Amino acid sequence: MWKITGLALAVFAGALTAGQAKAAGNQNPAASPSWSEKKCQLFTQYSSQYAGQAQDSGAKNTAGLSKDFLKSQDEFIASGCVARIHVCPTTPAELDYANRISLLMMNEGATGSFLPFLCDDGVKTRS
Repeated sequence: MWKITGLALAVFAGALTAGQAKAAGNQNPAASPSWSEKKCQLFTQYSSQYAGQAQDSGAKNTAGLSKDFLKSQDEFIASGCVARIHVCPTTPAELDYANRISLLMMNEGATGSFLPFLCDDGVKTRS
């Protein structure tokens, strides 16, 4: 039968603690962004990618995105995607763009409450 001495127990506990400290040291929380930061990075990436397509594309987006729409979106991004800034789609192209970004973000795990696409009086797109 094994007899565990105080010294053996202390050595084992020290080795266990050292291993845990090393494992914790490998997980640098400062190196990985928070979920809020990750969502903002994704939103910024998708908006940059699709805003250019919406303005240049001939398919469904011939009207493009208005300066007011883009300005509001830029303000949302500049806030770190945390300010409750309403980015209101008022044209079919803006609504299409908002829907695309919304689907992409929801596929990444973001909820609809994160998204800035909201009109104070409801969506009223004009053609």
